[in-house]
Amino acid sequence: MTAWQGLDRKARIVISIAVALLATSPVLALWNWVSDVGPGSSVAAAAHPPDDGLVLLKNGATMFLQHGSLPGQISAWLELDTNAGSAFEIAGANFGPGSAELTREGRTEIAEVAQILEADPELTADIIVSDGLGTNDQAKQLELSRASRFKAELIEQRVPPSKITSAIGSAAASSADRLIKESGSDGRLFLVLSR
Repeated sequence: MTAWQGLDRKARIVISIAVALLATSPVLALWNWVSDVGPGSSVAAAAHPPDDGLVLLKNGATMFLQHGSLPGQISAWLELDTNAGSAFEIAGANFGPGSAELTREGRTEIAEVAQILEADPELTADIIVSDGLGTNDQAKQLELSRASRFKAELIEQRVPPSKITSAIGSAAASSADRLIKESGSDGRLFLVLSR
């Protein structure tokens, strides 16, 4: 007597149904997928959601950018596909307190900005130190040192020096059509991008 014959009628029915479901579920799943992706239908979920931070650069490379970061803000501006210049605040968190030494976050952001600049041959960057520092020479010197460090790091990341300029003054920063800065901050250092 085989094991199958030793089972009562109800057990054989349950096992037969389970085997049938296991055999047909891949076919049903494939049928469902094919019918959902047919002509005239829209995909409900892509391989990655559109706002997950994965960015396709102009040269075809992809990179992951965190929202709210300087490169993330630049990426959002690039998606607008505009020729209008925008000024982005270079946050103080990119540097150590009271110094021009880069933090780990700052090094990461500069590397990402460099990749964006390298990917788009038409994109140029101006590093602007606001002249709104008044007579505080120490603060002005710190911002000038930070601007110099930011530019040097971009060049070290293989951004051609011809794509980067630096200047002092609110007139230079106001040449941008849009100013993007962190809320509640009193930024003094800006990256102005234009095409």
